[in-house]
Amino acid sequence: MASMVISIGLVAMFLCSHAAIALSDESIITAQSPASSMSDESSIASHSPASGMDLYIVYTESWEKPPQFASLKLWYQYMLDSFPTRSANLKPRLVYVYKYAITGFSASLTSEQANVLSRLPGVLAVVKDQNLVLHH
Repeated sequence: MASMVISIGLVAMFLCSHAAIALSDESIITAQSPASSMSDESSIASHSPASGMDLYIVYTESWEKPPQFASLKLWYQYMLDSFPTRSANLKPRLVYVYKYAITGFSASLTSEQANVLSRLPGVLAVVKDQNLVLHH
């Protein structure tokens, strides 16, 4: 019996954008470079959320990026860095930047951070990511 793992957050983004998304093993969570490296636009950091945090997919309007940010990635990182945290373990972390069929990013967030992020200008939706195994 074959099975396939899909990302519910990406499916939700697909439904929001009405765009075709080609999913690959690398497009969901895998990344190669650390968050401090701003040279690569999509790959950020490996995903292992801290306790109390989950992975969220954040769907954005790219045209709402303020002009002072040279890239979407810098804008997204600025949004996440603006959250005050009581603990380094609860600091939001950028995981992946989506820039082709959809614009947005995935991040490790608390539910409170996700709620606040959903109300920021330029943010269309914040969806908690889940992996489901489909059997056929």
